Order: sequence, then C-alpha cells, then structure tokens
Amino acid sequence: MAARDALRKGLARALMGAMAGMLRLALVIALLGALPGVGRATDHALLIGISDYAAAGLEPLPGALTDVQIVRAALRERLGLPDAAITTLVDAEATHGGIRAALADLAGRVAPGDFVYIHYSGYGSRLPGLGDDGEPAAGARTLVPFGARTGAAQGLDRFDISDAEVNAWLAPIAARAGELVWVTDAGHTATHTRGAQAPTPRAAPPAGQDGHASRHAPPLPAPLAQPVRIGAARHDRSAYELPYGAARNRDAGAFTANWVRSLHRAIPGESWRQVFERAAVWTAQDRRIGQQPQISGPAERPLRGGRIAPRRTVPVHSVQGDRVALAAGRLSGVTVGSLYAAVAEDGGAARVRITGVRATTSSGLLTAGDLAAGDLLVEREHAYDSPARRLGLFAPQEPQDAPLLERVRRMAATLSGFEPAATAADADLILALLRPLREAGAARFPVTPSGRDSLPLHDPGAAPEVWVLNRGEALLHDDLAIRLEPAEAGLATLHRNLERYRRLDDLRFLAAEASGGSGLALALIEYAPCAPQSPDCAHLAANLHRRKLAAPLSPPALQARGALPLDQVLSFALVNTGRRARHAYLFELTPDGSIYVLFPLPRHPAAAARLGAGERRDLSLAPFTAGLHADQPGALSILLIGTQLPIDPALLTQQGYERRRDASRSALRPLEALLHAAVAGGETRSLPAIATGTWGADIWEFQVGATDGAPRQTGAQAQ
Repeated sequence: MAARDALRKGLARALMGAMAGMLRLALVIALLGALPGVGRATDHALLIGISDYAAAGLEPLPGALTDVQIVRAALRERLGLPDAAITTLVDAEATHGGIRAALADLAGRVAPGDFVYIHYSGYGSRLPGLGDDGEPAAGARTLVPFGARTGAAQGLDRFDISDAEVNAWLAPIAARAGELVWVTDAGHTATHTRGAQAPTPRAAPPAGQDGHASRHAPPLPAPLAQPVRIGAARHDRSAYELPYGAARNRDAGAFTANWVRSLHRAIPGESWRQVFERAAVWTAQDRRIGQQPQISGPAERPLRGGRIAPRRTVPVHSVQGDRVALAAGRLSGVTVGSLYAAVAEDGGAARVRITGVRATTSSGLLTAGDLAAGDLLVEREHAYDSPARRLGLFAPQEPQDAPLLERVRRMAATLSGFEPAATAADADLILALLRPLREAGAARFPVTPSGRDSLPLHDPGAAPEVWVLNRGEALLHDDLAIRLEPAEAGLATLHRNLERYRRLDDLRFLAAEASGGSGLALALIEYAPCAPQSPDCAHLAANLHRRKLAAPLSPPALQARGALPLDQVLSFALVNTGRRARHAYLFELTPDGSIYVLFPLPRHPAAAARLGAGERRDLSLAPFTAGLHADQPGALSILLIGTQLPIDPALLTQQGYERRRDASRSALRPLEALLHAAVAGGETRSLPAIATGTWGADIWEFQVGATDGAPRQTGAQAQ
C-alpha cells in the first residue's frame, strides 16, 4: 500500500507540473487534503445572497436572503463557527468587484489547515453560444452578481462572473485551507415559463458579455480538486425557490433549505457526502421542480475534520407505513434478506429487512423504529443471493491442534455466504491449520523435480496459522495466512477477511449472472517505462517513469500476451456503443481483496459517468484522468458496469485483507488467482426481476507477474 500511496502523490506532482500540451495520467487517485498547520485551525465562512435584480430586469429572489440567514444559523449552531468568523455579502455588497475583493481578503487570511465554507445564492446563467458539440462552450456557466447587466455599473461590475474567474479566486484559498466547501444555489439555464404559484427558478437568460476579460481567455482550466463542490442543480438545469417551511411569508432556495435541515440532523462522524445525500433526496422528492443536486471533490471527508465513520450509507427514498424504499439497489450491493439499520447507534435504531431489489432501487420492511425520507441507513447483515462458497478443512499435523481446528470450524459456521463442504475435494476454499517453517519471515516450501509444493514445511515449534487455500491447495494471498496466537484475535481476522473475499466474489458473480453486456466498449491505454529526461516521460513515483503509448488495446488483446509485468500502468478509453445515454463505472479488483473505483473518482463531477450515445471518454486526458498501477502479483480484474440510471460506486468498494502475522511478507508469493474459482455447475438461484437493458457489466481478468500457464479468458457479462 505504501507503493500505491507514493504513486498517488507522485502522480499529483506530475499533473501539477506538466508542460502545456503534455498528457499526464492520474492513477488510482486518492484526494489528499492539506495537512493542518501548527496551532489551532481557524474557521472562515463567506455567505453571498442576492435578491435585488430589478435593474437587470430579472425577477427578485427573496429566498436568497433567507438562505444567508439560515446557513449562518446552521454554521453557528451545528458546526460551531463563531459570528466573527462569518462574513456576509448581500445585494449591493455582492457586486462582481465586491465578491472578488471578499475572496481575495479571505485568501489573505486563510492559514494552512483552516476550515473555509463559501455559499452563493442568486441567479446563475451562461455565456451565449454553443460549442461544436451543441453543448455550452467551456467556461460558459456564470453567476450573476448584483449590478451586472446594467448600464449604471462600471468595468467588470457590468458582467457575470465566469467559471474561470471562480476557479482563479478559489485557487489560493484551496492551496492553504485544510478543508474548503463551496456551495452554489443557482441555476444555469433560462426556464422562466411558470404560473403565478409556480416555484421561482434561479436561472437567468444568457446575456452578452462582450468586453468581459474572460470572454476571449484560454479554455477553462481543470476544476480545482481540493474543494468539496456542491451545486443545487445540474449545470444544465434550474435551481428553484420555494416557501420555507420554518417561517411564514418567506421563500428559500429549495436545496439550501434541505441542506440546512440536513446539517442540523448531522451526527458526529458524518461526511459531507452523507449530509449531501440526505439533502439531495429531500430536494429530488419535490416533483414540482425536478431538481437534481450535484457534488464533487473529496466529499468523503468528515464534517469539520472529525473522524469519518468506517461505513457506507444508503439514503431512504420514501416511507409508507412499514414499507421503505431505498435509493440504492443491486448495483450498489443491496441484496434480498439483508438487514439495514439507521445510522444512530442507540438500541432503538430503526431496522429494515430488504424484501425486493431492482438495479438501482430496493424496498424493505420496517421491523423496528421509525424512519423518514432522507434518513441514512448502514448495512448490519448481508445476505448473499449468489451460490454459497463451500469451505473445507484440513486436519492439523499436530494432535494438540485439534481443539483449535474445532474453533475454526465453529467460526466458519457463522459466516454468511459460506457452507461446509462434504469433502475437501468438493470445497471452493480450504482452511488449513498449519505450523509453517519460516526463515526471516518467509515460509519455506519443499521443492521436488516437479516444482514447489503448495504447502510449507512443517515446524512443530512454530506458532499455529490458518491458511486459506484455493482448490489447488495454494494460498490465495499472503494476508490469508493468519497467525492464531492469540487465537481469538486471529479468528476475528479470519472472519473479516473471508467476508471480504465473499463480497469480492459476489461482485464478480454480479457481472456473470446474465448474457448481455455493459453497452460500453473499453480500450486499454498502456504506459511504457521511459528514461526520466526523455520527452513526454512522466514521473509518477519513486523510480516509476512512464510515457503513453499511442495505440490502445482491447482487453482480450492484452490478455493474449500472457501475464502483465509488475508495475504495469494502464489508463482507459470508454465508448458508449448503444443508442441512448449510459452511465459508466469502472472498478479494479486487486489480488489483496481490495475493490477500488477507477472511474469516476470522487473529485470528478457525478455527471462525468454519463456518456451519450456514441460518446467517447478518454481517461488518460484531463479533466477526467484515471487509471491503475498493477503493483501486486496475482489476479487483477477490471469490472465495467453500464447503467441507465446513476449509482453510487463507493458502495461497492472495500479495503484489502487484514494482516495477522508478526513475520514480514513472504518473498515467495503464490501466483494462484483469487478469482479463478468458478461457480459449480448445476447450482441455481432465484433472482429478483430486473428490467432487461437497464444495466449490464463486463469483467476481464489479468495475471500480474509470472504465470504458470496460459492466460485466463474471463470476459463475463451481465444484462
């Protein structure tokens, strides 16, 4: 993992320092926040609300001023910001120049590690004109400050604020702040047709910007990666004002009202994404407006730098009596029979047993407590709907280890998704209780003319270990050789690691359960070793220099070469081969049991996953750079899921196996694949109905490092 972290950091440096026009690859990026500086971090907030647009001929937005008031109260009461830390700009204070000056002043005051929250409520718009593809041109989306579009204003105060300007003003703040949250409650298209009682859209029609300094500037730079960016609506849709339920005769931004409500319900350990998900569900439920909020950036960070809870949450979509609908389904790992509970840890927390699953939604029965739309649930028990993996046991070589083997057997009986095998020959996995002979931490194996034995030499004086073996009686992974001294800790580690193996195996089964495909084509872009000073050679990490090769490969073409070399670097190109839009999600399943999201990354906007019919997305190019580094020997799989509706790919991720051995890693890693175990013939199961064509998947497996045979061809698909 240290090598992977070094690669991420090296890649970030390579991207930031790249020459103009030079292509750089982002590999398995984890967004790295600024480290806190010495001393106590300071809080800063800037709240901007513009209601008076009369001079520009636009309808007033009284809810923008309500937004400032209720956000200020939430920052003070729920996040603990003192009044002195909160600056407000309303109406005539919030001119183009006034907003720029306020952000420049903020940039001068922010110190490393500080917390910064910025909120804008007002009109949004776009510059007139479309790009070649019919979409708004790069940098076209704008905010409409006070006084813009009027003859009375002077200089830049006459003009909207472009995305390019916002990026430039936020950059010095983002470079210093330990945490930066940027929220905009504004729309970006003109949709003003409405009745007298209809919601008020916060979207101004396009206006001429001739003379604006950024109108003829270079293309918009890549979005800043560090801030958590939250938008009240998609960039091509309106945000709306609605009557504010907490006070009479007042409007507020539909999203801001729900955002504040969600902040007030936040509990210690919640992340920005969890708060956003709750607010987004509430906002989307109002069918009058059809508003879809968006989030990007390092949203998994906990509020105000607190510790993030090691769990992933699913939002409640609706509640009718004891019937609960969840905004996540089969493609987010939800299965029939699983038990979900409210985030609260008290004994009276609500419980939901899943009774039905579709591709992106699910339904359940409320068995305890109370729930409301927008509440967040965590999985307490996972029910597997794919065939159980059969577990066999090897008898120990030392008679005194028989009681310990019985404890292993009893632990295995409690595992969901596993069942005992009748014999070792029938087993998918084998648990072997061994006392391996180790030298310098590495297990020693007997070697015969036919090759190395799969089991290590026996040492009666060694500590007992339980090894998880495949059908070929080879250790699946070094971290699945688990020391059993003390036995309780070792058995707990074995339990958790087998659960991770089962979840990973279940994800593979998901991709193989039907006959269709993802509806997407995947091309692999290789990066070859290069001399550090040669042209187009990127420094990704220590002793890792790569340049992009020109010709992409299909996954089968790369499989046909045989094993991938260690430290292989790959990026991807995606093409929607269908006739309607599709969302693309790319995952890496590693030999150590980890499941990573390769695309879209947390820093990418949610809309990045959407590809129109025939659209191609090159993930070796900014702003959606992504890729992988094959830094572990063993079986590596690439999973591509295509869906009609968006999903949360983070719900499918998991960390790799835990280590429970005092010795260092063995230098002799087994090469047998983690994912080669096939589903036994003749087994059947009952699946909930999923409409044909709403989703599909493809999976490809690659061997990393030396292999003992021909490459495995495992292009499984689902519909």
